[in-house]
Amino acid sequence: MGMKMYGYISQSPKAMENILHTRKEHAKAFVDLFMQKRPDRIYLCGCGTSYNACASACRFMEKVLDTEVTIFTPTLAPGEETVRKTNPIFIAVSQGGSSTNTTAAVERFCDYPWVALSAQEACVLNDKCGASCLIACGEEDNGAKTMGYYATVLSLYVLALEAGQAAGAIAPERYNDYILKIEREVRAMPENVRRTRAWYERNLEELKQMKKITIIGKGVASAIAAESALKLVETVRYPAMGYEFEEYLHGPDDLLDEELYTLMLLSRGEQHDRMLRLIEFQKNGTEHNFVVSLGEDLGEGRNLSLLSVEDEDFTPFEQMLPAQVIAALLPPVIGREESPEYFSNYYDLMGTKAPGGK
Repeated sequence: MGMKMYGYISQSPKAMENILHTRKEHAKAFVDLFMQKRPDRIYLCGCGTSYNACASACRFMEKVLDTEVTIFTPTLAPGEETVRKTNPIFIAVSQGGSSTNTTAAVERFCDYPWVALSAQEACVLNDKCGASCLIACGEEDNGAKTMGYYATVLSLYVLALEAGQAAGAIAPERYNDYILKIEREVRAMPENVRRTRAWYERNLEELKQMKKITIIGKGVASAIAAESALKLVETVRYPAMGYEFEEYLHGPDDLLDEELYTLMLLSRGEQHDRMLRLIEFQKNGTEHNFVVSLGEDLGEGRNLSLLSVEDEDFTPFEQMLPAQVIAALLPPVIGREESPEYFSNYYDLMGTKAPGGK
């Protein structure tokens, strides 16, 4: 895992650049369906990192398309009676295109139009859906996905931007502004990866002692917190819990003790100072408090300051990096690089992937 996973993190800007440059081609199937159906609701369906990518992207999609966007995991699919709108479009998201539960959701709601969004030119999910769009990031041959998170979020953004432009939901000036921001994110990411690795290395001795961690974020960053927790559980294999900021203040804060590590995804805006006050409070119980700020220098040590386009909708391309870098580099240092042998046939036992799926 280790450096291979870190390599995919480093390749993410190039993957994002490719998705941006090929956006017209790879969004076409969705744009055509959107223009044909003019949906009154969009459902996003996915598992694991794909679900967290949907959660990270749904707010932006709603804003650009001026259409309600609902996310769900396949096993919590809405019943027929809860598909409230009369003209929805469903998007099935799976980087490998072989998730059996996502495929089952497509079959369950086969009377509605579906678009598959995967990184495979040919896969089971594409076959099941009436249309398909490509996550143009190339192969990511690693169990815990990193590049695929950014690529999926950006692909969903691109679907919204291209359909929004075609439908006249966003003005040309606004469309161009979003494209410029994505380009800025692509240019900034190599430096942000460098900063994040330096932050990891200067805190390595402390991170080696970590046994449990909470990740806290507000707004879009709450979805980043959930994906950050997933990444650490998948790799470091210690308890990691992601919380929306306000939810953390209503019960989970009782987790505070001297062994708890906290990763605060600091927000701009009205909750900024309140989040910093929480970090100060946490110091009563633990010294292991890490803050990820955007365009704001809080000093080094445990704090990490990243370049930012200063738009909350684009924080998935910024504040996801710390957990990914820890997930890539820490396991071999603490002797947790390889999964236990009893996981070797896990996918087959639980039936989570189609035969031969990725």
